[in-house]
Amino acid sequence: LKPRLDIWLFTLQYRDQCTLLLNQLKSFCRVCDELVNGTALREIIATIVAVGNYLNGGTKRGRADGFEISFLGKVRNMKGTKISLLEYVAAEMKKKDSTIVDIKKKYPLLVHKSSELPPIDEMSASVQKLMQRYSNMQKKSEEITKVGDDSEDKFGNVAKDFFATTSELPKNAREEMDKAVATYNRTVMWFGDGEKGKSKKSMSSTEFFATFRNFILDFVKSLPVEHKERTAQRFTISKKAIGKKIGVAGQKGKGLDAVIDAIRMGPVLKSKKKSQKVSKGIKDQRGNDSGAPKQIDFRSVLGKKKGSRRKI
Repeated sequence: LKPRLDIWLFTLQYRDQCTLLLNQLKSFCRVCDELVNGTALREIIATIVAVGNYLNGGTKRGRADGFEISFLGKVRNMKGTKISLLEYVAAEMKKKDSTIVDIKKKYPLLVHKSSELPPIDEMSASVQKLMQRYSNMQKKSEEITKVGDDSEDKFGNVAKDFFATTSELPKNAREEMDKAVATYNRTVMWFGDGEKGKSKKSMSSTEFFATFRNFILDFVKSLPVEHKERTAQRFTISKKAIGKKIGVAGQKGKGLDAVIDAIRMGPVLKSKKKSQKVSKGIKDQRGNDSGAPKQIDFRSVLGKKKGSRRKI
């Protein structure tokens, strides 16, 4: 009974396990493709090399063709008197290409998905394990069906159908695994980090992706911030508003902004002209029709004090 239960459980889980592993391998390859085909990181790294060669001019460190990938994690800690090396590079890159501020959008899988991917060595071991388990379960199924030799055995029929329809899955997983390994090795070599010495520890794929991902996040933080300057029209009190009525009569077209300006003005000098109370349909002192309604002088209404004729 136990061998039958093991095979039955295997048939329920195998497709999902293969699908998950295949999706991870495909995503792994796409992350590598982003690194190789993207130009933003390439230009940033070239700028860092150029700045480093300038600073190290005349020394043994000058005229370098590149640097180790692990150095990207140290760039943010290299600081000058006012700004860091990464802040300087970010500012220069922004002047050269304004789209560099959207660098995270140029590497979406690297920034958002690479942290979820297992190391390439772990995925390779998982593929080998699934292939070996598939082979073992197929042999067990054949042994069980031979012992029973019953054409009406439902378990035997279901097991035969399962292994017949899934025979290509192990092969596909192996091919995708080989492709992922080759793509990763090509990516590492493309960035010049493939030549390892005997005493040098190889960087795992997880560390490799994390180095670039963290560097992009540090680069975005180092970009110069654009301060929104306050315009004079919004925050500077207009001289023309002093001594004039609020609204259309005093500040045509400003509306509520004129009210805010008047509140910010505070006490103002007494107007030379006396305010006149006029309303629609009422004639003024000269006997002329006032016509359209006039704006009310809010300063004479809100700021009037007892015992004083001064208008606020």
